[in-house]
Amino acid sequence: MLGCTTRKQFLKHNRFCAFNDEIMFKERKLYFDNEEDSILLHKGGFIRKENDQAEMYSYGNLNNGTIVTNKVDKKTNIRKALVYKNQKLIGSFFLYTIGDLIIGKEIEYNTEGGISKMTDHSQNDKYPICFKEAIRLVERKIGKTSFVFNIKREKSKKSLNDTLYHWDVFVEEPIKNKEPKTWLYRINAENGMLIDKLKVVSNPS
Repeated sequence: MLGCTTRKQFLKHNRFCAFNDEIMFKERKLYFDNEEDSILLHKGGFIRKENDQAEMYSYGNLNNGTIVTNKVDKKTNIRKALVYKNQKLIGSFFLYTIGDLIIGKEIEYNTEGGISKMTDHSQNDKYPICFKEAIRLVERKIGKTSFVFNIKREKSKKSLNDTLYHWDVFVEEPIKNKEPKTWLYRINAENGMLIDKLKVVSNPS
């Protein structure tokens, strides 16, 4: 009974980590709003602020003609990246900006615009406790001045046939008149329990 009660405390994905991963039809080709944007892009890139919630970061790679556009939703901290070649969409993926954690579906497109490869980074079977839930669980354990600044999807071998899937959530703890402390909270990705709390000597890259 206790085990079932504990597990029911967690949402296990559902709507908690859901986000808009739609690739709109108009995004299938790269269009420039004006000639100035096109010139800036080919000079190395530009940043265009759309509103208080979103920004568009764009940059080009002139060596192979690849262009990546990044749209960041400040409300959800999710970055939508679209990869173009010869102004046609060839790939798309999403990142959670806290830690640049890749989330959701990563897609590669063929020359006709169809899906040639899809990778689901959610891995619901291995990480039923999703990334936002892991962060929330850690935030309940830390002080009001501390904050989460990074999260990583990890796994550890317990034995030859047993793998432990976990989230490594990094927290900065400000110390008055001293260097802040960094802590790693290791969260079991199956049940949300705290596995370990470790002091970090050097921050994760």
